Amino acid sequence: MPMLLQLNIKDFAIIDDLQLSFGKGLNILTGETGAGKSIIVDAVKLILGDRASQDDIRSSKEEAVVEAMFDAAPLDIAGMLESAGLPSEENLIIKRVINRAGKNKIFINSSMANLSSLEDIGSRIIDIYGQHDHQSLTKSEEHIDILDAFAGLMALRDDIAKAYREFYSIKSELDNLTTDSERLLERQDFLNFQSKEIGEAGLKAGEDEELKKEKE
Repeated sequence: MPMLLQLNIKDFAIIDDLQLSFGKGLNILTGETGAGKSIIVDAVKLILGDRASQDDIRSSKEEAVVEAMFDAAPLDIAGMLESAGLPSEENLIIKRVINRAGKNKIFINSSMANLSSLEDIGSRIIDIYGQHDHQSLTKSEEHIDILDAFAGLMALRDDIAKAYREFYSIKSELDNLTTDSERLLERQDFLNFQSKEIGEAGLKAGEDEELKKEKE
């Protein structure tokens, strides 16, 4: 199972600066109402791809930062990272920066990423169970991932996906070359036709001058 190793939160909601380290097994956060437990969960949701809001930035601050580090070994997301043009490392580090000026940023393993890639990767990392939260077991689009993970096929699936992308790239290149070849043949036929027409016309040097004189 994937494991959250470290969670850093800065200027997010009422949290000033917080660093949480997690150990193996069960980790429990306790506190009275209003202590910020739900805010920590909201910060994790942001890491998983939730939409950012300027309302999440701490009062009087210009930006909020949430960063999480996961043990990447059990995740089997190397192929997904490669498809998104992102580096694959021993640990998966995700960072969200929310800015009041709207210049929000997403970093995955220190590389800039888009929200779509984060949502795809986030769906593989954590399930949040709550009274009003959907679980991945209820999402039909997640069922194939669960079955493949259970059967230990994630690495093989990534290899097949990579092979398909390479095949599709080569096929697209071949289709383009075939189209170019057909266009060249059409151009050749057209030029041959024009050459034949010119030859059959029996044109002679100075013929245009003779035609002008006849017209006059």
